[in-house]
Amino acid sequence: MAGAVTTTAYALLLDFEQRALGHRADAPEAQSGPALWRGLCFGIAGIETVASINEIAEILVPPVLTYVPGARPWLRGIANLRGTLLTVVDIGHFLFDAPAAFDDRNRVLVVRQRGAAATGLLVDSVLGQRGFEESAAVAADEVVDPRMLPYVPFAYGDAAGDHYWPVLSLPSLLRAQAFLDAAA
Repeated sequence: MAGAVTTTAYALLLDFEQRALGHRADAPEAQSGPALWRGLCFGIAGIETVASINEIAEILVPPVLTYVPGARPWLRGIANLRGTLLTVVDIGHFLFDAPAAFDDRNRVLVVRQRGAAATGLLVDSVLGQRGFEESAAVAADEVVDPRMLPYVPFAYGDAAGDHYWPVLSLPSLLRAQAFLDAAA
């Protein structure tokens, strides 16, 4: 059969791939526009807060916790995370003396730092990812609860200037002496 074209599923897939690559959009970093800072938004004691997406390793539904005798009340316990011990801290209780009420919206943000064990931060809820224009950053001391100031270098404001998102520096928090002193 002269001139007949045989098409296999594999050949069709290769054709689809070649056509898709020809129409590929630029990566977000290559697109023009305002510089965006990416963060994960979450609630702590009624305050909508954000942390760099790069500082959070994973987000968990609160695991089963084992009580740690002699620990401060904000250290909720330890959990077994795939064979590794994870210390879980109620961040609202630590910062504001306002323990999280356990409900279906609670999440644990897992933070890993080089040379240190992973730490889980219990938050009231996770609100999702958000990009902020870097030019919208403001000084933290003007708009943030004073109890957060040691751990919040700046905040992002909305376009109207009536809502601010404190940027919680997780490395600063995890290195703070008050945070490391978990013994009661």
